[in-house]
Parts: sequence; structure tokens; C-alpha cells
Amino acid sequence: MNQTPAASSKRPRNEVEDDEFAQLDPKRPKEGTPVELATKSPYLIVHRVRCAGGSYHSHHYEIADYLDVPRLFARDNKANGLRGTKPIEDLEQFLEEHSDYDFVVIRKYSCKAYYEAHEGEFQEIGDSRLRMQISSEQRAYLYTLRNDLPLAMPQDESITDFSQDMAEALNALDGLCQWNGTFDPDYSEDLELKSPYVIVYHSRMSLNEYRNKGIDPVYWSCIDGFRDYVLGSMSNDYAEADACLEKSEITSRHLAKLFREGDIVVTKRKGEEMGLLCKSVRCPNPQTCDLECQSWTFDGTFRKKLEHLRITWPAGQSLDTIHIVSLETFPLRFAGKELEDGLKERGQMLWDCRFRKYVSYEDSIPAANKQTTNLRFMVDMSTYHTLHPSTADAPQDMASPGEALEHTTMQAKEPPGDDFLFTLPARVPGFGFHNKRWVDLSLRKVKEVSWDTNAFQNLVMDEQKKNLLEALVVVQGDRSQTKVADVIEGKGNGLILLLHGPPGTGKTLTAESVAERAQKPLYRVTCGDIGTHPEDIERYLDSVLFIGKTWDCVVLLDEADIFLEERSPSDLKRNALVSIFLRVLEYYDGILILTTNRVGTFDEAFKSRIQLAVHYPSLKMSDREQIWKLFLDSIKGEVKVTNAQLFALAKHPLNGRQIRNTIKTASQQAFYQKSCLTYGHLQTAIDVANEFEDYIRKARCQTDEERAADSFARAPECKE
Repeated sequence: MNQTPAASSKRPRNEVEDDEFAQLDPKRPKEGTPVELATKSPYLIVHRVRCAGGSYHSHHYEIADYLDVPRLFARDNKANGLRGTKPIEDLEQFLEEHSDYDFVVIRKYSCKAYYEAHEGEFQEIGDSRLRMQISSEQRAYLYTLRNDLPLAMPQDESITDFSQDMAEALNALDGLCQWNGTFDPDYSEDLELKSPYVIVYHSRMSLNEYRNKGIDPVYWSCIDGFRDYVLGSMSNDYAEADACLEKSEITSRHLAKLFREGDIVVTKRKGEEMGLLCKSVRCPNPQTCDLECQSWTFDGTFRKKLEHLRITWPAGQSLDTIHIVSLETFPLRFAGKELEDGLKERGQMLWDCRFRKYVSYEDSIPAANKQTTNLRFMVDMSTYHTLHPSTADAPQDMASPGEALEHTTMQAKEPPGDDFLFTLPARVPGFGFHNKRWVDLSLRKVKEVSWDTNAFQNLVMDEQKKNLLEALVVVQGDRSQTKVADVIEGKGNGLILLLHGPPGTGKTLTAESVAERAQKPLYRVTCGDIGTHPEDIERYLDSVLFIGKTWDCVVLLDEADIFLEERSPSDLKRNALVSIFLRVLEYYDGILILTTNRVGTFDEAFKSRIQLAVHYPSLKMSDREQIWKLFLDSIKGEVKVTNAQLFALAKHPLNGRQIRNTIKTASQQAFYQKSCLTYGHLQTAIDVANEFEDYIRKARCQTDEERAADSFARAPECKE
């Protein structure tokens, strides 16, 4: 049984010899007076008064227990403590003598708070001369009451001293009510259940229906007694809490009732909503709740992560009632369907990325006032760890000693359950193909890749060449159909394409369209990425080809001429670069596309390494007309350009990139003028751009085509 201080805990009184003071101290029940108990009840209510002492309270008991509700009585003075008329001198002994109670309710009162509430009820007696001559302790006897004061109201209560039978009965409800072993009979003597009995509040439905759930009838009487007391004594409190929660509101008084074990709670970190599974709730005071929660980390394997959350009532909150979702942490069930669906979709995306996934990503960059759309990333934790073996390079949440998800569960198509998806991380590392860097991706911005199935068909090029390219790319995807015997195994299994021709004729666009047609990632490499030192180039190319093979990419080596120029006996560095690229072309077994506008400078050794070289001639007028139409049709907004005007635009000898730049410039001017895009806007942009072209031509005394032919970079183009 719990120890309760009795007569030995009372504060000793000072002896008062003056009869005038002594006769003002009304008599309390004599110590040892037998206590008469009411009709048999399954529980005992003990009223416990605490007094902190000080000033007029120096003669009061520190702790005193009673069987009736305490109060102050007529003729009491301030030397009298808050008390009942049926004292319990030794609670432990009392309970040993009355051992047939199933549990004990301790209602707690504050003597000081009761005095403060009824300060105005006391009347002064005696003259002022006498009060000036005595001590403050004796002065307490000069304040008296005419009438009995109201019964005290308890500040708090708890249930303790559970009998073995009661503990076993409540423990039988453990699974049904999700009490997590709270009423384990082995610990029943030490258990103290504090009001407002939150675990009962959350399990009321189960408590009212337990008889239909297979609970042994031998426990029914104990369970009914416990349930009836708690639900009866807390009925008003619970009804008030229900009314708040029904409106998705909460008060500081009911904060502890907001959270329950098994709930998904939501908190915000780094701008991302995080879901956690609440495993236990403890509220040290009415305005503070401590939650032990579980979530999952992901480092290629899902691992459990345990963490502590403390929820406090918002500091400086002027209103006692607030919306639940305004708390720093709140249960998901109050968040609304939009957030619930968002967390679930985000978790499903991470589950889909658990092995490897090529994804699309949308993000905004406010500082640059820029919206970046349709970025492509690869999420692949296995490759991430291969490229970052040091834990120092890994994101903070990667290393976790928690329990890992089983291998068989990882291999399953469906995730373990809905709660699992809600508690997954909000971010995951991904490799950006636009900047060749690993970055943390916000999973709410990660989407499935939407392949541009029309990109390849919209290419403006010779149909015969287009059909041949499509056939090579599609068949290369089936490795069983592409391997051709070589003297040395592992050589010549790739598809090496060379796209050559003047700038702006669609070489890079073809490579991008090939990747879309093959539904493979496009890994674009430029000379700026590679460097100029042979050792650095070889190391970088090895990493590129490792990624290209691992992720089955289409590798694009744009503007490759700087590395593939003809060797010479006097330039050993150049020769080393060529040798490195020859080896790459020989042994790479994926799709590798080279583009150049200086094919005439290539080393002859590359000819045999290239499976197909495709020439892109300068655009004809019909090609330009088709490109103008494709670009104008893709513009969002009103465009007023007639077919005749389109024909006139096609007469200008522009390449594809120049046409795109012209439309972009004209569109921005139209937007600035708040008008639709017209032929006039386009013609103005062409006229201004042509001034630059004319100036360059005059400075060099030849066109770009003539200059390329004179340097043997390209053959002369046929005039239209």
C-alpha cells in the first residue's frame, strides 16, 4: 500500500498560555475516535489536505487525510487548518483493516488556496492594541468565522491502491483498450492513475462494450465499478473536452486529452510536415505533454527511429481556446484530408524509390525569381553509397542503428501499412542530371516522369534517317538482340552515334528525343564538365560510364570535337585524350551519342568506332517553316501569325536555335506591351538579331559556313 503521512506529519503547535486565545480554538475530533464508514462501496474516497505552512498556517497539518470533504467551520480562526470531521490518522493501517476496497481515490485539496478564496469571510476580534503586542502566529487567533464555509473543491485527484482482483480485471482489458500494460498486476501496488484519467477518456467506447468482446465474466463487477466511478466523476470534464474536439479546437485544460497512443501526429521541420507514430503519452502538468514517437529513416534500408516530442501550450497565448492545427504538433486526424493524402502520397513515392527510380521534380528558386520545371533526378541509395563511401559525405539522417525493415517486406510490392507511409522521411537524396550533383529532394515535389512521346516524331529531319535512328535505339534496348560476336569479349556491344552538321540543325534535340523515345535518362556531358588533363578526363569519364551503365542512360557527349581531333606527333597531351576516348568508345555497351559541328577535324581512328554517323545539313526553307510552326503552336497565349506571314518568316536563313531565340524575344516584348504575339514582334526581333550577324560577317569577310569550310571543319553546304 502507498504510505500516507498521518498524525506524525502534523506541524507542532506553539504553546498558547493565554485563556483568551485557547478558548477560541474549536475542538476537532479527538485522535483515535472510531470512524464510521458508509454503505459498502467498491472504492474508498480519501480527501487529502496539504498545507505549505507560513504566516497564519504554521499550526496546520502538512498532510492530513479525511473520509469527508474538508471545510472551515463557524468559530474557526486562521490558526485552524482546512479539515474534515472524519480524520484518518494512518491510511496504510486503515487500508489494512479495511482491505475489501478495489481501489482508493485520493482527492487533493490546498489549504492555502481555500483560505485565499474565502479571505473576506473572516472577522477581526479584540482591540488593535492587543494585536500590536502579540506575534503573527498568535495574531491568527484574532480572525474568526461566524458561519460554516462551503465545502472545499479538490484541485486534483488520483486513483491508487488497486486490489489484485481489480488490477487483473483491468489488465484483461489491456488489448481491447490499448492500455499498454498500465494495469499489470505485478505493479498494481505502485500504480497511481492521475485525473483526468486520459487513458480512460480515449477508451470509453471499449469500456462500454467490453462484455461483448469475450472478457471473462468473473471480472465484470470490478470493471463496472472502476468504469462507473471514472465516467461518473469525469462526465462534465469529458463532455467539455468532446465539445472542443468536435470543433477541432482545444483548451489548455484539455491538452492532455488531445494525444493518444497509436495516433499519427504531425510536426513541422525545415518547412516539411513530418508524421510520427505516438507510442506513449505522459503529461507532467496540464499544459505540457511528452510524447515518445516512432518514425522511419531511409538509407537504402528503412530503419525505425525513436524520438521524444514535448508539446507545450503556446507561450503568450491570449485565448484559452485555439485551433488544434495551430499547435506545433497535433494529431493527423484533425488535419484534414488534404494533408493526410499528401503525407500518404509522399510516403508512397519514397516506397516506390526504395530501390531505384528515375523521377521528375519541380522546384522554385525565389531568390532568382525563377521557376524550374521538369527537372530529372535519379533516386538510388545503393549507388549513392557506392559513390559516397564515407559517412561524412552522407546526409545527417542516413546512419541509424534502429531496427530495419525485413528483407521480405522490402521486396513486397505493397508497403507494410498506411501508418508506415505516414511516418516516412520527407526528403531523399537524388542525382540531378541537369547539374550532376546529389541533392536532398523534397518528396512532395517528386513526380512520375512524363515521357514526351511526341518529341522524336516532331524532329525536323529526313524521315529515312529518323526511322533508322528509331530502329537502332529500340533494338538496342533489347540486349539479347544487340550483341554481336567480337574477337575480344565485351567490345563493340554499345550503340555509338555521331550527329554532325552546322549549329542549330537539331543534333542535341535529336539526342534528347532519342532518350525520350527509349524512355531512358539522358546524361549530358560537355567539355566544361570533363576538364583538360588526361588523368582528370579518364577519371571523370569512368564515373560517367559507371553511372550510364548502372542507370541505363543515353550518354550525350555534346560538342565532342575538342577531344576527338586528329592526333599529331608533336602534341602528346592531345594524343592521350584521343586514346582515352577511343577506349571509351570501344568498351562502352550502352547508348553513346556524340555531337559536333567540326567533324572534318576528327581523328580517323574514330570512324570505325562509330556505328552510325548522321549528317544534319543546313535547314531548308520548308524545314524552317515547320520549325516556326512547331514553336508558335507550343506558346501558351494568343498568337496572331497568318500562314502567309509564317511563309515570310521561313525565308530568313535562321537555324533552329535562332528561331527559338527570336520567338522568346518577341514573346517577352508582347508580354511587356500586354498584347498578343504578332508578326510585327517577330520581325522586329529578327531585324535586330540580323544586325549582329551582318556585323560579324563584315568583320570576318565571310559567312560562318565559308569559315568552317576554309578550316576543313565542315564541307561546304549546298545553297537553296
